[in-house]
Amino acid sequence: GVVMLAEIGLRPGQGMGRVVVKAQQTPYVSLLAESLKAKLLS
Repeated sequence: GVVMLAEIGLRPGQGMGRVVVKAQQTPYVSLLAESLKAKLLS
């Protein structure tokens, strides 16, 4: 299995945030980060 850690930081009142993804299997990191970003912006 693939274990990943996703940290989503939101700044109240500023409309800003960040997504940090960590994993030992690096090919999956950017894919999950972009997927989370797309979901948060939709």
